[in-house]
Amino acid sequence: MKQETISDVEYSARKRKTKREEFLEIMDEIIPWEEWVAYIAPYYPSGKRGRPPKGIEKMLRMPALATVAIFSFMFTWNDFMGPLLYINDKMAYTLSYGLRTFQLQSDSKWHLTMAASVVVAIPSLVLFFCCQKYFIEGIALTGLKE
Repeated sequence: MKQETISDVEYSARKRKTKREEFLEIMDEIIPWEEWVAYIAPYYPSGKRGRPPKGIEKMLRMPALATVAIFSFMFTWNDFMGPLLYINDKMAYTLSYGLRTFQLQSDSKWHLTMAASVVVAIPSLVLFFCCQKYFIEGIALTGLKE
């Protein structure tokens, strides 16, 4: 019996892509990295043998990735309806649902409710201030006209 083999082309066509590869393909479709690198490369210091350094693509992707990270964190951190619908264990509730439960339990103790709200908001503020530079760059890049 002769064993059937497949060529490298057929194997690569059948090979399942990782989530990272799929994400980078989508990012390449949305943002034309090659055009940006070609535009920036003459003004950027050269790497080995005159090639542009690998850091250019990373430099261009950071604002977009920071913006996506901040928005996805904010969505999951402040999610109220999702856990209300599909989580049954009280220990697994999100902080926004716990804050609502705390508000219902402490009828008119608004000072405690506001203090708890500040504690819940602190991680969002810390993330924003850490990524503020990239977030503002990402927002500014979307408004550029050619």
